[in-house]
Amino acid sequence: MAVENFENIHNFEKAIPRAGFQTEFKDNLSSAVLPTMQRFEKTALLYYQFPMLTKLLGKILPSGITRNSIAGLLMPVLIEQKVACYQLHILRKP
Repeated sequence: MAVENFENIHNFEKAIPRAGFQTEFKDNLSSAVLPTMQRFEKTALLYYQFPMLTKLLGKILPSGITRNSIAGLLMPVLIEQKVACYQLHILRKP
C-alpha cells in the first residue's frame, strides 16, 4: 500500500496512449474500497496506541510495516477529501 510517490491520474491517463495502449474501461472505486481503508486505519491506530510496543515492534518488524501503517492512517482521509482516489483501468493493446 505504501508507495514512494503518488502519480497524478491525469498524467497517468495521458501516458496510456503514449505507451501504446487504449483504455477499455475505467472506474473510480474509491467509495467501494473506503470501508476496507477505514479498517486499515483502525488497525494502524492500534499500532500507535502503545508507544513502547510500537518502538519494540519497529525494531523487530520490517520497515515496510511502518510505512504501511502510516499509509493506513492517511488513506481514508485522503480518499474522503478527494486528495487521492482508487482507480481501475482496463487497458488493451491495439
